[in-house]
Amino acid sequence: MDVILCLYSRYCNESVKFLKELEDQMEVRKLCVDHEKIRKRLLDSDYGLTKVPIVLIFHNSGEMEKIEGTECTEWLNFVRKKLASEAEPPSVEAPVIPSTKISVEKVEFEKEPEEGAGVENAEEGTRKKSNEGGILNRAQQLQKERVEDTPPPRNPMD
Repeated sequence: MDVILCLYSRYCNESVKFLKELEDQMEVRKLCVDHEKIRKRLLDSDYGLTKVPIVLIFHNSGEMEKIEGTECTEWLNFVRKKLASEAEPPSVEAPVIPSTKISVEKVEFEKEPEEGAGVENAEEGTRKKSNEGGILNRAQQLQKERVEDTPPPRNPMD
């Protein structure tokens, strides 16, 4: 994984603003150059660092990429666009299904049951369903018939 280092100064508003925007987008290491020893060491280095903000990208391959000043903002805008395009799934248009209109005259409706007939039909339907039910319903019917056919128990005192 590449390592991104941002060099900034608290005294440079552009630098501080850029760092905040960069941290909102990605994980980044940061180094403030305000301390004299750090600044001297950076200026004496072979990297040619002269202005802030500076983004140093250390690639896994061992190469280092340096971006300075206003180029940092341009680079960040490029990265934002790239991240946004990767995050957005490709848009797929929903297929348009042609609708067919049907005239009301062509629609067949069920006839409403007449008043009073509905109750009789409902009772008959219930009987049919209970008669058609399976072994459990048949067993319940037989039990009911047996109870009805059984004479009442005799009183032993009689």
